[in-house]
Amino acid sequence: MDDMRRRLDEARDLAERIGDSVRLGWACCHLARLDWAVARHPGALANGERGLALAAAIGDPALAIETRFYVAVVILATGECRRAATILRENLAALEDRESRLPRRFRVQGPVLHRVYLSRCLVDLGEFAEAEACAETAAALAEVNGNPFSRVGARFSLGNTFLREGRAIDAVPVLETAMALSAEYELRNWRPAVMATLVAASMPIFVYY
Repeated sequence: MDDMRRRLDEARDLAERIGDSVRLGWACCHLARLDWAVARHPGALANGERGLALAAAIGDPALAIETRFYVAVVILATGECRRAATILRENLAALEDRESRLPRRFRVQGPVLHRVYLSRCLVDLGEFAEAEACAETAAALAEVNGNPFSRVGARFSLGNTFLREGRAIDAVPVLETAMALSAEYELRNWRPAVMATLVAASMPIFVYY
């Protein structure tokens, strides 16, 4: 992470020095992503907002869509579920309208990840039917694209939704699959959330039996 931070800081500073707004915008986008990943929420928001301002100034919808996603998940992490859900819904519509112009990585994972985090927002808001539909779609898309990160995230999202609905028995096999995939592909960033949710889902089953 430290090496990535150093390289992104260098890219941002160089882009700023030569007046390259496109590269500066993408550097800010990826700095927002990195800050979110290590829970530096103020820094993530600052970088995200700067990236969005640059995207608007240069008319770059791909930059705006990806950066707005990271802003939304940071807002979710700070507890503003309804605001995050609104941004994710709007951004998902924009993403699916313009997906051919996005970088391949986000074109593949974006539709899944938007639904993964949108379902988490909806669960926290008590909107379980929409949360489940969102997570089911994410899981189906992830199986089609075959990306391990997407597959684990979608399974986690669906299992978490089942658990929060009071359907622990349905949650456990979904979360067990997510756990197995995270181990197989060494996706350590998903593992703590999946494991904690699996334990929570398993407890009422053990008590029952």
